[in-house]
Amino acid sequence: MTDQRNAEPMSEQPDEGQEVTQAAMRAFFEDLRRRNRTPETVKTYKQKLNQLVEMLPPDDKRVRRGTLAEMRDRLLEEGYAPCTVNLFVSACNSFLEFCGHREFQLGRPLPPQKGHQPTLTRTEYLRILGAAKAQGRERSYLLIKAFTTAGLCFPDLVHLTREAAEAGEVENEDGVMMHLPASYRAELLDYAERREIAAGPLLITRSGTPLSRTAVTAEIQRFAEIADVPAEKCNPRCLHRLYVDTMNEIADRMAVFVRQAHDQMLETEQLSIGWKNGK
Repeated sequence: MTDQRNAEPMSEQPDEGQEVTQAAMRAFFEDLRRRNRTPETVKTYKQKLNQLVEMLPPDDKRVRRGTLAEMRDRLLEEGYAPCTVNLFVSACNSFLEFCGHREFQLGRPLPPQKGHQPTLTRTEYLRILGAAKAQGRERSYLLIKAFTTAGLCFPDLVHLTREAAEAGEVENEDGVMMHLPASYRAELLDYAERREIAAGPLLITRSGTPLSRTAVTAEIQRFAEIADVPAEKCNPRCLHRLYVDTMNEIADRMAVFVRQAHDQMLETEQLSIGWKNGK
């Protein structure tokens, strides 16, 4: 019986590289299922290989010697944690092995990260946002707010559409509905009107295509110097982390208020009907 794992090692010469096609990826995912990989694993590998396709040049979707090393370095520059980069490389390595091209794999996983990831403060965020506004970069301004105001992650940008702005919520990649605050929603709709975007994604290139992760990071990092914020903090990941930290801080404060209100209610009841105070 023929080994299905190498059913797609395409008849390409090694120096031509391995083309990353939808057909090859589908065969790879099916092989993962045959080998009883969990649905979560298959989903993760799909995400990583889609990221690989996105990072490759539009006119050359091939992996060659050094391609994964270059992508690893780009991901680190964009603020990804070493463990996340290692997972990306592992998925790509598995795909290349399935296709019969181990020579294009990248070894030596990155060591565990020491210390904490850079943390963006709200003051720094406001300086970045102010720099975008001062330079008249409206799309950049709205991009920054997408991560910190609406709590979106990079893959969710394609779902930030005219229809979503009108509805006031965005369905993210995990199927969760994310609320668009009224102030941000108004800015998005005004932007759409002036750009004559009647439907579809709002934050796109001039040619109407979705922005790549690298382009988004570069667009945000252009304000690092003028905002006096370290470049490694100017990326979608750090901006989204600020949203999460802010929401958690608000939730903690509200929990304190709830406990205080509950205690005050009980004290009032105790005065009127408590055992020691009752008659």
